[in-house]
Formats: sequence, structure tokens, C-alpha cells
Amino acid sequence: MTQHLSLQRMGQIVAAGATPDEELHLRECPQCHAEAEHLRSALTSFREGLMTHAETYRAPSQLPVARSVRPLWPAWMAVATAAMVLIAAPVYRSVREHGRAQQALADARLLDQVDREISEGVPSAMQPLEQLVSWDSSSQKGDVR
Repeated sequence: MTQHLSLQRMGQIVAAGATPDEELHLRECPQCHAEAEHLRSALTSFREGLMTHAETYRAPSQLPVARSVRPLWPAWMAVATAAMVLIAAPVYRSVREHGRAQQALADARLLDQVDREISEGVPSAMQPLEQLVSWDSSSQKGDVR
């Protein structure tokens, strides 16, 4: 074996054992041997710490009892709610402003349409009649030519 062992493979070796080639490599390669020993040492220390912790909280003549822990869900719920509010508030404002802009555009179009219709001399429905009758605005009221 010419390559060094990966950290993942070393973890598998420490947990489950090595193949003959890997054992040979670990004996011959000082770098891989040192890393494997460091990993074994760390896992041993972790195991001893867990055992000490379990012994500390063991009830007399009973199985290890876990220390009562205050539930963390209320704190997490508060954090999650705050995060949702912080995310939702800008989105809500953006949607509301977009709706207002759309409404203002629709209002402007309606006002333009009303303005055009008011500005017409004769309503569009009566424009064909305007062709038939000629009005003189300077003459008396009711004069028709």
C-alpha cells in the first residue's frame, strides 16, 4: 500500500479492525500509525468520560439513571418563532408594497380612462348621431342648422 489511509478509513479500522494490508501499512508508516493511535486514544478518553459520567449519576443498585434535564423545547420554540417573524416581516412588507403598487397602477389606468371619456365632446355611443346633426356653438340655444 503506497497511499496513506484516509481519516474515515482509520475510524473504520479502529472500530472494526483492519485488513492484513492495512495492518502492514500501519506498522510501516509512522504517520498513519500515529494518527490511528491518536484516534484510539481520543475514543478511549471519550469512553472513559462516559463511564465516569454514568457512575456519577448511578442510583444505588439500579441501572444508570439519566440526570433530569429541563426541556429545551420552549426555548427552541421562542427562537424558531423569532426567526420566522424576522424572515416573514420583510416578505410581508414586500408583498404588501407590491399589492399597493399594483392597485395604484390600476387606479391610474381607471382615472386615465375616465379622463378620456369626459374629455370627449360626444359620448362614443352617440358619435354616429353627431355626423347627422351639425351644431354651432356660437348660435342661440337650440339652433340647429
